[in-house]
Amino acid sequence: MNWNEATKSQLLTIALHDNCPVDHKYRAVQELQMRWNQDMLLDLVRMYGQGKEVWEIAEYLGISESDVAASIKDYKLYRGRVKNESTKIV
Repeated sequence: MNWNEATKSQLLTIALHDNCPVDHKYRAVQELQMRWNQDMLLDLVRMYGQGKEVWEIAEYLGISESDVAASIKDYKLYRGRVKNESTKIV
């Protein structure tokens, strides 16, 4: 199962009601936590902006590298500065 693409309803069903292995329940709850924990997002943005590697961020947050990479892609994070023409000083 691709946990990143599962809906909240699907994850809750697995975590609370499905007759499935405990490791699947754990992974579903972990995914739900990651999605709704804004502190994790703030840490991800801060650490990625500081130039930390994906594995370092994953280790710090306690999630997989693939989840970190997916979040970076989902939130369209980048390293460095982007020139903004609207802030040009004349």
